[in-house]
Amino acid sequence: MDLVALADTPEDIAYVTAGYIDAASVAQGRCTVESVLALAGTQLPAASYRLPDGSLWFARDWWRLHDDAGDPAAIRALFARRHRAAARALGFAGDVDGDWAAYLAGQFGVCLRDVTPETIVWKEWLVARLGAALADPRPDDPRWLADTGADIAMLDGLERPFASCDRARFGGTTSRERLITTARARYPGLV
Repeated sequence: MDLVALADTPEDIAYVTAGYIDAASVAQGRCTVESVLALAGTQLPAASYRLPDGSLWFARDWWRLHDDAGDPAAIRALFARRHRAAARALGFAGDVDGDWAAYLAGQFGVCLRDVTPETIVWKEWLVARLGAALADPRPDDPRWLADTGADIAMLDGLERPFASCDRARFGGTTSRERLITTARARYPGLV
C-alpha cells in the first residue's frame, strides 16, 4: 500500500512546499536523486507527500538518523537502541518494530517536527496517555485538567499542523484533531 499522500489542494501544496524538501534538495551535495529514492523506504523514510507533478517531498531532517549512525547499514540497530532507551526512560513498552515500519513509510515525517527515535516514542507515549485520560474525562478535577493539559501541550509541541490530505491517510482524523484540537474545545479548563 502506498502511504504517500497526494497533496493536491492549493493549501496542501503550500503546506508541503513550505515545510518539506523535494528529492533533489535531499540529495544536493550528498548523493544522486536515484540514491535517495533507493534508500527511501528501505533504510531511510519514504516520502511523506507527493504533489500533482509527481514530485516527492520528504521531512527536512531526512538524513538525521543516517548521520547519527554513520553508515546506512547501522541505521536500524541505532533506531532500535535509541527507541528502547527512550521507552525504558518513560516506562513505556513501545513498539520498536511497528515504529520502525512507520518510520520507513514516512509516517512520522508527516506528524513530527523532529523525526528521531526519541520523539517517536514520546509521541506514542503521549498518545496512549491522552487516549486513556480522554476516555475517562474528569473536567471538574483540577489535577486531571493540569495533567491532561500538560500532556496536550507536550504533544502540541512535537506534532506538525498536518495537511488536509492527511485525514484520508489516517482514517478520517489526525492525532492533532483527536487529542489536541478536540480536547481543548471540549474541555476549556485544560491548562
